[in-house]
Amino acid sequence: MACAQVLGIEDAALDPRFATEALCNEYCNTVEANCTGEFDVYTSPDTCRGVCSALQPGEPGVAVGNTIHCRLANAKAAESTQEFGQHCPAAGPGGDGICGENCESYCTVLEKACPNEFARFDGAGDCVSECEANVPDLGGFDISQDEGNSMQCRLYHVSAASDKPVPHCKHAIGDELCVPGEGGSGGGG
Repeated sequence: MACAQVLGIEDAALDPRFATEALCNEYCNTVEANCTGEFDVYTSPDTCRGVCSALQPGEPGVAVGNTIHCRLANAKAAESTQEFGQHCPAAGPGGDGICGENCESYCTVLEKACPNEFARFDGAGDCVSECEANVPDLGGFDISQDEGNSMQCRLYHVSAASDKPVPHCKHAIGDELCVPGEGGSGGGG
């Protein structure tokens, strides 16, 4: 029996979990290198990997759709075009209408990161409908938008919840920091 077979190396190379993990590593390294400062879309590498693990891989080179490959393409485009304000929000957790609609992406990550809070909805379609009808979307996204009644606040906290569910799941669903009826400006730190 060959060494590779004994060690299961061939099987591991074909396992989609390993391919997705490698893709998430490439994506997170790229977005962390190219979307920095005022264009930063993740608070930590673990947060990026948590969001990435909730998304579908998609197709290499396809720069539209709620996928990892779309976000990777936009993270690369941010550096090559220097259009950080356009490409970094698309590369971030919500997709900003390019790599998925913000509510769609929010619900995708919420289902995985915060299953108890997601259970308030009757499935993903209900989550998206409720989000679109009730959560103001201020456009764009960066990590300074962590307070106020906005899609951006919810994206900040659902992203953080993908790594640390407590206390972020309650904020992601609209309790405390992202409370409906209270401002929408976001607010640093």
